[in-house]
Amino acid sequence: MTAQMPVPYLCANCGSKYAAFRLYCKSCGCIMPNALSRQEVTRLLVDNVPQQVNLEWGRRYFHRYARLVLRRDDSGDVIPVPLDKPPVLLGKQSINYKPTVTFGLPQADDMGVSRAHARIDRADTILSVIDLDSTNGTFLDGVRLAPQVTTTLHNHAVLQLGKLVLRVEFR
Repeated sequence: MTAQMPVPYLCANCGSKYAAFRLYCKSCGCIMPNALSRQEVTRLLVDNVPQQVNLEWGRRYFHRYARLVLRRDDSGDVIPVPLDKPPVLLGKQSINYKPTVTFGLPQADDMGVSRAHARIDRADTILSVIDLDSTNGTFLDGVRLAPQVTTTLHNHAVLQLGKLVLRVEFR
């Protein structure tokens, strides 16, 4: 008996193929209908015909079973972000301080990452990022975040801590 391969589906936003178990489109980051509740799917589909997807809504929805990773732009290294014990602090480690997601010395110094650089919070299906008065700033998609102001984080965003560029991935 041969194993059956998952039937590919098409993303309503970009048309890329995806398997039924995917929560997010790997190409555009949009939430997939099978990751939504029946009521949410009904809002997206009318007479079983895909309607135009609001890309920002689709990219900002963080499914309860999703995982968050940050991919370093310079090396491609994947950094898992544990969301089970919020808040998640991003920064560099020192003798008496260790943030949740640590960027090692001396590279963190060269990149301008502060000890307590930024924080990621989760509220139901939304992730947000806050700059913690960092010395070299936190940027989201090229825009500098005001210190202590909550900003919604989305799938496929570019998060920059000082000069360290990270790609946000919901999985």
